[in-house]
Amino acid sequence: STVHTCARYIPEVKPGFQITLVNDLLYVKEQSQSLYQLPKNPCQAMRRFSQVDPNTFKFIVYYALPAERGRTAFVTTLTTTTTGRHAHPNSVAHQTIQGGHVFHFKVMFADQRMGCFILTTFIPHYGKGCRLLQTSASINKPVPRECDKVYSENCPKENVRIYYPHCPWGMSRIVSLRS
Repeated sequence: STVHTCARYIPEVKPGFQITLVNDLLYVKEQSQSLYQLPKNPCQAMRRFSQVDPNTFKFIVYYALPAERGRTAFVTTLTTTTTGRHAHPNSVAHQTIQGGHVFHFKVMFADQRMGCFILTTFIPHYGKGCRLLQTSASINKPVPRECDKVYSENCPKENVRIYYPHCPWGMSRIVSLRS
């Protein structure tokens, strides 16, 4: 089932938890140019590692280092929270880079079946920004129509590409070492 917190919200679905239920690698396909404080390293991905309590999870975050062909990984704590008048968790907070700040993202769109998620945040002085995530099963396919529509209608137009076809190279090795 699908969740849109900016467009059409389906209350029986828990958008924050949909991300934590994915048993696949989640790649950042692209993000808003306005998210200057977030890393722009290529090949960013994350995978759920374990659940600590109902709203706290351990995720492994992967990314490529500039000027290096390898990948690096670290474990971050991802928490789900409920904002505003939502009945269920609709936001997540986690580090996007090792030793970096914890960023808070609202889940704007979540469709586990299609393997597409949109996270949004607001950074003072920079404004609103979005990250589009797809599972490894869907990343090499076009962005699903409904997900793409929500992203294009609700997110800034200037984007930075994060995922490239070479990104899975070496990822399976580091994923199996950490699993």
